[in-house]
Amino acid sequence: MRTPLKRSMRSMDFRWPEVEASYVNRLKSVLDGWNNTPYGLGQQVKGVGVDCIRFVTGVMDDMFQQPYIKFPLIAQDCCLTDHKQSKGIYDLLLKHYPSTEIEANADGSYGVEPGDLVCCGPLLGTLGHGMVVGAVPGTMYHATTFSVVKAGCSFMEYGVYSFKQVLRPMGKDNW
Repeated sequence: MRTPLKRSMRSMDFRWPEVEASYVNRLKSVLDGWNNTPYGLGQQVKGVGVDCIRFVTGVMDDMFQQPYIKFPLIAQDCCLTDHKQSKGIYDLLLKHYPSTEIEANADGSYGVEPGDLVCCGPLLGTLGHGMVVGAVPGTMYHATTFSVVKAGCSFMEYGVYSFKQVLRPMGKDNW
């Protein structure tokens, strides 16, 4: 039986509720610290280079004040060709930072909060790209093949990615 595809990112409706959490300013500072870091496969150094999964884990490591997680180097195109390897990297992330999946609201929208993780991938693929919900409503941060960028949700209009899930790291209130 074929697994149904999730909706394309272009059709997603994320809602940023008012959040009065003490970690929001710190999250903004951490995300701003990664902003404009060049893309670097297998790297995880602010201002020097980072890839998408190492960016997401770097933000989590910074927020939880943990040493950086060491991930195995993956093939540059694993997100498009080796879904098993790509999923394994996400499993490693979730082992270190257990998270709960956020379910859609009755109207199909997702209530995201600063620091949540949005997982997506190629339209016909599995997990392959991760983003961190920004501290400012309407923003997400992710590592592209150019650099870490703060992006409004409008980047999703290109329809390249398929939405997979929203994850909320457990213990986020202790950041």
